[in-house]
Amino acid sequence: MTRTLGRLIEDSTIVQLLESALGRLAQAVGESRAGQLAGAVQAAARRSLLLGILLFSPPVWAEWTAKSRLVSWLGQRVKARPEGDTEGTLPIKAAIWFLVLFVPISLYVAAYVPSVTLLSDGVLLAAAVILLIETKAKGWAFRATPLDLPIALFILIALISAVLNGESAKLWVLGMRAYLEFAVLYFIVSAAPLTERDRRMAVQGLLLWGVAMAAIGVGQHFLHLATPRAWTEAISAAQGITTRVPGTMANPNTYAGYLVLMVALFAAFAAEKVPLWLRTMAVAGLLLGLGATLFTYSREALLALAAAGLVLAVVGDRRLLVAVIGLGCLAMLADPKVVQHLAFGFSSTYSQVSLSYGRLYFWLKSLPVIAAHPWFGVGPGLFGGSVAFDFHSPVELRYGLESMSTVDSQWIQLAAEVGILGVLAVLWLFVGMMRMAVTVFGREEDPFFRALALGTAAGTVGFMVQSVFAGLLEVHQVVMVLWLAAGITAWRWRHQELRLKAAEPS
Repeated sequence: MTRTLGRLIEDSTIVQLLESALGRLAQAVGESRAGQLAGAVQAAARRSLLLGILLFSPPVWAEWTAKSRLVSWLGQRVKARPEGDTEGTLPIKAAIWFLVLFVPISLYVAAYVPSVTLLSDGVLLAAAVILLIETKAKGWAFRATPLDLPIALFILIALISAVLNGESAKLWVLGMRAYLEFAVLYFIVSAAPLTERDRRMAVQGLLLWGVAMAAIGVGQHFLHLATPRAWTEAISAAQGITTRVPGTMANPNTYAGYLVLMVALFAAFAAEKVPLWLRTMAVAGLLLGLGATLFTYSREALLALAAAGLVLAVVGDRRLLVAVIGLGCLAMLADPKVVQHLAFGFSSTYSQVSLSYGRLYFWLKSLPVIAAHPWFGVGPGLFGGSVAFDFHSPVELRYGLESMSTVDSQWIQLAAEVGILGVLAVLWLFVGMMRMAVTVFGREEDPFFRALALGTAAGTVGFMVQSVFAGLLEVHQVVMVLWLAAGITAWRWRHQELRLKAAEPS
């Protein structure tokens, strides 16, 4: 079905003309002075000390995980399974497709059917249980990935934090669930008995659905559909912004977080030599996704997009740097309110409003909490997130923040709940995710998985930047995309490791 549709798209006159135009444009950009300058910038960035250590040095993060004695011991506890693809288990494939299609619209559906709010949680848990049962029944081996140790370290630090603070088991579980629930999806797609075709189709479904989600936002803007008053009054209205598109996610900032990850993937697939129909879809998704992101008027998303674009250009194709700058300039010319809204975030007026009872107010109120519990924090689920708000955290009551629903910064929330050590563990997790993706990109010959790895690396950086201004780890609509892309990239990393090991002289 997918291949037939792909051939029909590739054979169409419009797509053929688009391919020809894009080819000429890419050649012109590469030969221009701007393209040559971008190449010099890319080369300098790759030689820089910081990026050299983070992205291009030998993959020590992966080696620590895959070659540790602990992982070796765990791998020996179960029987090894034959290497290679096996036919995917139907319930697990169905669960993955359900999450890809349902999670982006779950907030919209929940507005009409509140009882479905826990549906994705149940499907995710069921898929994990099925995988564990099959692993035990069929004797499949444990397979290490570069993210196992940082995730385990984060859980250990959070557990120590809970013990030191006398936190109840219930709140600890709920707090950790908010942080790591969709990490389960990472382990499912990286370890489940799925064929390469299964994983390709999951990514293609994610991209196709992402095009639809981006188109909804663009449509909302041009149809001037009503936006919740809380998102357009006061500051935004003063700048002439009357509509901030929320997509299917009720919250423009949540929608923007989803779009940042999708745009990173779209750009990577548009730059690689994947099948023409897939590249055409990626280009369409890229244009719609950029437009929808602009129409959210989310400052943090714009900064995250800039960071993701730089990674795409430095790690991938230098011409993307020209495209990022060019599209940014076009956006400013097309809608000056974008620039005004971004600049307003650095103004004294915004600072005064935010310090009165906004983001900066809560950030400053968080500092005493962090100072009082610097190393291990106050415990997961007890400060700055939805769990703390829903269960009336005694910590927030103690510091006079009982009405705070979010601290509006994942990094500050982590520092308050699990301390400096917890922040370092999560930083290792994200850097490991980025390094793993860059390693796969450098080794991979298949353009499809090269594009996925490049998009994952760029999306991870965008996620880290946006997390400065939002608590994204517990936002399912956003992290689902990140963990899914990282999980399939981890599977490809392990595939490459096995191939390299087999090629070593005995």
